[in-house]
Amino acid sequence: MRKKIISLFVVLMLITTGCSTGKKNEDKESIISVAYWGDVREDLVYQTAIEGIEDVVPNTRVELHKYESATAFWSAMVNRDESVKVPDVISLTNENHLEYIEAGFLLPLDEFNINLETSKPYAVNVWNYKGKQYGIPLTASPAVMAINRDMWNAYNLGAYPKTWNDVRSISKEVEKYGVEGLIINTEDTYHLTQYMNSFGGGWRFGSAINSEANREALTYIFTMFDEGLAMNPKDEGYTWDGAAFAMVPPS
Repeated sequence: MRKKIISLFVVLMLITTGCSTGKKNEDKESIISVAYWGDVREDLVYQTAIEGIEDVVPNTRVELHKYESATAFWSAMVNRDESVKVPDVISLTNENHLEYIEAGFLLPLDEFNINLETSKPYAVNVWNYKGKQYGIPLTASPAVMAINRDMWNAYNLGAYPKTWNDVRSISKEVEKYGVEGLIINTEDTYHLTQYMNSFGGGWRFGSAINSEANREALTYIFTMFDEGLAMNPKDEGYTWDGAAFAMVPPS
């Protein structure tokens, strides 16, 4: 969590400095509103991250606006009235960012001349569309598969999987115990994107959406669902991926 707080602090400093410069008025306080969603852990991250910013950037105050979920936020923006404030900064992932950019919900940051030299180029480029920069990456990490080691060891499954064929074979092995080997939240585009990337596919800003690699990835994954080798947590009554992942081996 400490790393996330530091990363968020740096990002908010960059944006706050840029926004306050854009709103520069020596006699008037600049209020930078930041919208986010999450649980109490996110509250702590954001509240800690903004501490001290107002001391570093004079005449600037950061206001946090928390929403229950991404859906609640976008619903409020689309159906807003005068009581709903449009934030200066939004903390969001990049599942549907092109849709939001095209619709005009996100505006480019180029005019603020924010220095992104310390950010990883591949993470920065995710938010660059048609030559304009629409976001600053807070985090960027490779997607990995998490393994429930208690269940793995209980079923004596041996070496961890390295390929999709390994994942499928192991899922077939645990099927006899009444357990699905693969847990995927199919309601979140982000998760499906990672699987397409692992097959050599991806969106490529929409140009490769119907590529052979993408079709192969989704066919492979959903065939595992059809055969009872994979599960979507909410279909089984779990609230999120981690709850299903934390299952204990059947006695």
